[in-house]
Amino acid sequence: SGYSGEPNKIVTTRKGQSAEMKRWLGRVKSRQETFFSRVKSFNVMKNRFRHGKRGTKDKMIRHKHCFESVVVLLAYDIE
Repeated sequence: SGYSGEPNKIVTTRKGQSAEMKRWLGRVKSRQETFFSRVKSFNVMKNRFRHGKRGTKDKMIRHKHCFESVVVLLAYDIE
């Protein structure tokens, strides 16, 4: 894995881990991929954000609110 160089920050599957740990990591990876695919389906990151009329700072604040709203909706949906 490309992430194996950061063992203090990222957990990856490795030789010597128990089968239970590998299954758990598989579920975590699957949940993460599901989440990211759902974020992608909202087109939150693909389309240009056109809301806000008071400059870049206002647009960034509004985009953050929209993105956080999508994330909360997805979190509820996953649970």
